[in-house]
Amino acid sequence: MLVVEPAAAQSARDDTSKLVSIQGIRSATVAPSGLAYGAVALTNRQQDGDEFVDGPEGSLSFGFGVGDASRTVGLQFSVNLTSLSDGVGESGSLSIKASRRLGGLRVPTYVGLSVDRLAGWGEAEDFDPSTSLAVTMFPRIEVGDESYPLMLTAGVGSDIVDDQSDPGVFLGAGVGLTHNLGASVAWTGETVSLGTVFRVDGLDSMRFGASVDDVFDQEDRRRLVLTATFFVDDLFGR
Repeated sequence: MLVVEPAAAQSARDDTSKLVSIQGIRSATVAPSGLAYGAVALTNRQQDGDEFVDGPEGSLSFGFGVGDASRTVGLQFSVNLTSLSDGVGESGSLSIKASRRLGGLRVPTYVGLSVDRLAGWGEAEDFDPSTSLAVTMFPRIEVGDESYPLMLTAGVGSDIVDDQSDPGVFLGAGVGLTHNLGASVAWTGETVSLGTVFRVDGLDSMRFGASVDDVFDQEDRRRLVLTATFFVDDLFGR
């Protein structure tokens, strides 16, 4: 199974700033209210029991955001189709994430609670729900005349290590390099992921991502993951 959080949902309405995201871990942010997305992820290796084997696998995710994290609570609801090799829609689950921006801080800071693997079916039916709590900050650094946005995330989860069966800690940092490109590094709890997110001029409603999971092959799980996310703004009108 393959589940990947859509890239750069938090920047989907910002077409001017440098692009920033973190690949490979959950963040504390949610899709803005009224924004819906569809995402596809493809990889060259898939999990078979306790091992990773060569062979393509993919997943689909669809979701939308409601509420305002800056004023009350932002919510994101997602449907995750966790395997394409066994037939589209034959395995999947639901996810809910709540996010709140902390007031009184100069640096935008969010706290997010995610509940994943809800109401699973197919292969995902055998997994219990998992939870994670994360904090995400968006500071900036100045280098000469240039300003670069950062995205920093730290969190804990119930199913992070030992084949996603035991609690663990995850960390990540991303930097917006240009209007079209961002890069990130993440500690997933057991391995390191290196990633990039990018957008193409003229395709304002799309984001693309690429990452190498387990980049140092610590758990013999190194694989390439490619993602594409399509956004639909103002789902509920204005």
